[in-house]
Amino acid sequence: LDVKEDIRTEGAILAGSATIEGGLVARQRMQVEGGYRYNPMKNHMYPPTLLGDDSPLVYQDIFDAKEAGVIGKLGDPAYDDTTHNNQDNAYHGRRAICYGTGDNNIADFTGARVNVPAGYDTLWVRVLSAQEDTSPQWTRFQACSLTAEGLKDQDYGIWVGGGRFNNRYCPDGSLADGGARYHEWLGIPVEPGKDVALLEHPGDEDGLWFSGLAFSKNPWHHTTQAANVYKNAYNGGEEITWVDQSWNHDILAKIPSGKTTTISVPVLPSGTDKLIYLIERNDNSNGAMHAGITITVEGEERKIERFSAGYQNPFARHWNSKWYQRYMAARIPKEFIPSDKRYIDVTIDMGYQTDPIYLREIGTHDLETPFLE
Repeated sequence: LDVKEDIRTEGAILAGSATIEGGLVARQRMQVEGGYRYNPMKNHMYPPTLLGDDSPLVYQDIFDAKEAGVIGKLGDPAYDDTTHNNQDNAYHGRRAICYGTGDNNIADFTGARVNVPAGYDTLWVRVLSAQEDTSPQWTRFQACSLTAEGLKDQDYGIWVGGGRFNNRYCPDGSLADGGARYHEWLGIPVEPGKDVALLEHPGDEDGLWFSGLAFSKNPWHHTTQAANVYKNAYNGGEEITWVDQSWNHDILAKIPSGKTTTISVPVLPSGTDKLIYLIERNDNSNGAMHAGITITVEGEERKIERFSAGYQNPFARHWNSKWYQRYMAARIPKEFIPSDKRYIDVTIDMGYQTDPIYLREIGTHDLETPFLE
């Protein structure tokens, strides 16, 4: 049955299959018999394992990724594959390789080169993270795609990982697979099938150490940056104020009160409405007071709704599952998202507020739940 116009029945039973072009409006309760199609994305931020071609490809040992030819040196970084190369000298249970110590500038084009397999649009690196709450080991680098000739192509921005001890997640959308304070996965949206350069950040004395590498699909078109990226305005916008490197086991910054602040937030255009979300510290204060939010679209400020704590999705459930983490979000109409941008300017109006917004990270993902068989 191929339906292209209205179909009306009075007590009749229709048999066969139907293709409906357009919308379906049910004015009474609709009951579907004959089975239920489970959509894993109702409960997962990223596709879990055992989903066939949609499963993530995870190298739990970075040396396995190296031997598979998936990751290698780019240029001439300060390379180290001996300090943590066996179980006797492993970094808290895992072997690790260093692809730079911050001695070079980004313009020197040194670091790691990753071969992203076709079909995967998110690259994950597992950074070593911190040994102690009071001494975080942050890993900073610039990511960009490479041309066939090995030249810089699309800029993915500056990324920072480490110090997120409270509620981490992995390439399969599940919970952490490292220690309580070690080995943290960091996801970077990329172009499938294109090599990616991870360029050492100048002055990053902790080094470009990785203990794992992975690739996944990203049905939610999720992308996020940690508070320390916004604190330094690495990808544009204005700097926000740093608060603590470990406030209840996670980093903390704040958007100041009494003024407006414009930040540059990552986004993956998908032709659908988005949610911009913020992870607040969730203490016993009211928190997250603000007057309004605007998006800069072709030089014009466009108002969107204010942050709400009412949205339900796997991201909200994940963050709200722990103390001192609170998910709040605001809808961005698809018309406000340029198809050729990876970052958008978002202005938070705090002009009438006397208290700041405390935050762990800010990111975006699609509003509606994607379907995955």
